[in-house]
Amino acid sequence: METEMRRLQGRDLDPSYVGQFIRRAKNGYHQPGKILELVPVLDKGVFLLAVNWMETPVNAASVEPAKIALSSPVVVMDQPVVRAVPGTAAAKIELGEVPTDVATVADTGEVVSDWIKLVQSGDYTDGITETRTVLARDLGPQHLGKIFYNGDEAAGVNYPIKFLSFRAIEEGNAPGVQMWLRHGAIDSRPAYDNEWHVPFDRSFELVELTPFLG
Repeated sequence: METEMRRLQGRDLDPSYVGQFIRRAKNGYHQPGKILELVPVLDKGVFLLAVNWMETPVNAASVEPAKIALSSPVVVMDQPVVRAVPGTAAAKIELGEVPTDVATVADTGEVVSDWIKLVQSGDYTDGITETRTVLARDLGPQHLGKIFYNGDEAAGVNYPIKFLSFRAIEEGNAPGVQMWLRHGAIDSRPAYDNEWHVPFDRSFELVELTPFLG
């Protein structure tokens, strides 16, 4: 069944929307949340909500408050659909042929030739990739859901690995960063999750995606 999605202004909300879903962008995904309670605070120009946010590949489910201004846009859905935010490493990628027409980067208007196809990326279907180096010691919440690539010598392929979570360990005999990772599937095995412990100076080449204008 196709999800019905309505774009409203905050002032259009009313108690009939309790039980339906809104969404927010978090860690590379549009995270849907079920409206549990909706209270207008007209003198402040806002609605106060209690929202049951659904699980995504990098976010646990949680019940949290939210605030929507009467003048703010809001997307309301009848089903909880998780999708990757366009232009983030959460969007799945696959190689594509170079398009015959000229494509431009959405923000800069720069003409580009390196092209990939973005899957699960909302209104965008095309984009370019860049890599950015980050040391383990510099990882932060903004890197959750980001992707780097690793070689599988037995299979002879590179495959994507996604950061699910990590924490710095300053004390003990092996200071460094403990990581929880999701390894992408390849022909010889399915996807799987595991943990790594790496020194603070370990570097990662993170994939950054930039969508094209339509």
